[in-house]
Amino acid sequence: MTTKTKAMENNATVVGIVKDNELIPEAQINLYNSVVDNIRAFSTSKSRKNNIGIVAINLSLLYVDEQYQGLRNHKRINKLVDNWDERKLAPITVVPHPEEYRFAVVDGQGRLMAAHKLKYKSLQALVLLDAPTDTNERLKFEATYFINQDEEIEHVKPLEKHPARVIIGDETALILEDLFKSYHITYTNSRGAREAGVLGSYPTTYEIVKRNGRKCLEFIFSIIKNAGWDEEPNGYATFVTESLKDIWSKFPCDRERIYNYLSEEFRKIDPSLFSSRARTCYPMRKDTRKICKLYLEDLLIKELGIKKNCLILRMEE
Repeated sequence: MTTKTKAMENNATVVGIVKDNELIPEAQINLYNSVVDNIRAFSTSKSRKNNIGIVAINLSLLYVDEQYQGLRNHKRINKLVDNWDERKLAPITVVPHPEEYRFAVVDGQGRLMAAHKLKYKSLQALVLLDAPTDTNERLKFEATYFINQDEEIEHVKPLEKHPARVIIGDETALILEDLFKSYHITYTNSRGAREAGVLGSYPTTYEIVKRNGRKCLEFIFSIIKNAGWDEEPNGYATFVTESLKDIWSKFPCDRERIYNYLSEEFRKIDPSLFSSRARTCYPMRKDTRKICKLYLEDLLIKELGIKKNCLILRMEE
């Protein structure tokens, strides 16, 4: 039951409606009704009536129902604030609560929090106009939407971003593009075994260059080519590239010796035998990448007599 009443707030008279013993100010009521009047409704299906709309909504009319969103932990809010870009800002999604004269946010809690931090007055919103009128059913409707909000989203994969990164001059992508052409390497989004000349993992290779630089990847690709693995299935597999990256980092003083040794040693075997030998040495371990790293490290220490982190050891001496 609602009744119209007057109340005192900060020595000023506030006119509004009392619902559940709480005053809904008349200004909020008028603002809500104004927003509703300006919703541009449309249908997402030819056979249905208008079931969605779009409108700018004042932040004061937006709220998040903690009954189904209270456990969310927004660790990246500050990053969102620092990198706020209206050109990439998708509208939030809301459900009208006419009896409360406000809108429940079902998708966009993070954007709402960031907007408050940035002192925004309003946000563009998609309004779901076909929500049930019964409050319990509406709550289930909102919770279901919240659960399923990202199921149909197809995120752009790192490999798919490569051409765009090259266009904008991303330094890491430019290095990769140059080396891919020099070594005649192709890449794919599919998982599983790789044919000859096909990169094992674009994201892993991108991170190798980003963290270790061009020389590290040239070291890796050159050993693979010298060994003839560029013409072998899985020659550029992740267990190969990560193992070689690992020894590049661990043995900075002996890179030339390692390069010469592995260029010859790897010619005697193929990538599959390399991983098989590693698994034989570590039968109780399951992670192929880690196993190959350990095997290659042990091999170099045994055959070349080198030590890890020689720069640190020299400082200690």
